[in-house]
Amino acid sequence: MSAAILLAPSDQRHRDGDDRARRLALAGWLSARIGASSVRVAVTRIVIGGTAGLGLTYAIGRAFGTVVG
Repeated sequence: MSAAILLAPSDQRHRDGDDRARRLALAGWLSARIGASSVRVAVTRIVIGGTAGLGLTYAIGRAFGTVVG
């Protein structure tokens, strides 16, 4: 996470997290519509996978003391 996110008030961090989840859900919806597949499956896959990817990236950066952004 960038310093701006870490230093932001907790209510701002919460809104940023919600915004990321909404954007991931939107990407899932859009991919399902384009691919003519199940919206529920696509949204679930992208939200869970995207959140896991963001968390893993954060954990690796934190473990190595690296901040990007």
